[in-house]
Amino acid sequence: MKGVVGIVAGALCALVIACAGGSKSAAVAPAPAATAGSSPMPDSPHAQIDALAKQIADARTQMGLPAESAALAPCVGAACPRVMSVPPPTQDPACQHSASETCASSCRFADSICANAGKICDIAKQLGNDDWANGKCTSGENSCKEAKQRCCGCQ
Repeated sequence: MKGVVGIVAGALCALVIACAGGSKSAAVAPAPAATAGSSPMPDSPHAQIDALAKQIADARTQMGLPAESAALAPCVGAACPRVMSVPPPTQDPACQHSASETCASSCRFADSICANAGKICDIAKQLGNDDWANGKCTSGENSCKEAKQRCCGCQ
């Protein structure tokens, strides 16, 4: 856990330094890749969802996206989707962006957010009529849409 905090702190420092440099686009550290040595996911489905949602929130921060707005608040109840319908940017041929490192980094974060949102939705689907889990799925899907827009609109 301390390692994750260190990575996040380092990425935020890099972002602050890049912004202080006066450049038009902030350099964003690449999303950390999951490795075989990574911390295992918790056993409880709710704990797994919490861990994935925290990773999404951290990636949103690193991308410079605001905290999820009330307009995108998760829904609850039978009307909520249980299967994620937003493909990550690298799987969407319509997603066009600059080849710059800043845009590539933004798209890696977006892919990570979308992958974690998909995992949350898979767990929520297994839990059935769990409003909390379904709300987290919707929240993750909203974050995926926002991150994808940032990636695909990057110039």
